[in-house]
Amino acid sequence: MRIATTAAVIAAAMAASASAQEIGARPIEKGTPVVIIGEVSSQPRDFGFFNERKMQVAVGPEKVDHTLHLRDAKFFDPQGREIAKSDFQDKWWVRAEGVVMSDPRRIDVKRIVVLGKDYNAFRQSAYFRPDFERGFVMAERVAGSREVLPSTRVFAPGTPVQLLAPISSQPKDAGVATEEKMQVAIGPDKTDYTLHFKNATMIGLDGKELTARDLRDRMWVRAYGKVMDDSRRIEVDRLELVASDDETFRSGPHFRQGADYGYIIAHTRK
Repeated sequence: MRIATTAAVIAAAMAASASAQEIGARPIEKGTPVVIIGEVSSQPRDFGFFNERKMQVAVGPEKVDHTLHLRDAKFFDPQGREIAKSDFQDKWWVRAEGVVMSDPRRIDVKRIVVLGKDYNAFRQSAYFRPDFERGFVMAERVAGSREVLPSTRVFAPGTPVQLLAPISSQPKDAGVATEEKMQVAIGPDKTDYTLHFKNATMIGLDGKELTARDLRDRMWVRAYGKVMDDSRRIEVDRLELVASDDETFRSGPHFRQGADYGYIIAHTRK
């Protein structure tokens, strides 16, 4: 299943400046203890003799899927009574505690509690937060220090934006023509954005003109454009290839500490 973390709103408390708020959360490192609150988007499946030991929870306004691995988890209803994982249903709201695995969207869960069997029930729970009404991931990086790590910021249609990200789905080649759109993944939870570049100026690493057929998965691009009717669709007017792969990007001039997985910001290009 595709994430798309969900985009979620950046918490003011986690950034020291407006630009840091726009860029987004820092990556969630492997082994980080976290608390996640979200809506069950894929309940544990029952195959008769085998019950699946994982489920997915959607977090944030864009409903970014995080996979909860439940092998060693304990499960509780809203009253604190222990229940079975097979009791969980899609659309329930839950709170889980665990540790981030090798993928920042996979969490090895130790404890999971039902907060409500629908959104209205969740809103009445003690864990509902108006500033993160669609859930969040909270990391405890050092004792007593917590920060909320949502996905990327949501922008209204028509907002001019700049983004920097790796290509997650290159333009498809239909033989006669190559489609003039592709997907890039932004942020620690790899939220997919679709870039439409039919009328864009496209520049390669050598400063020469770039074509859709030159673009490949894992290349890093910088793009300028406007948000379309969907907050994750961008109409691009300029696209620049900045690195051929992750390693080149991290050692190059476009890498920014704290935005290791790319960013999207409101931006009016002069």
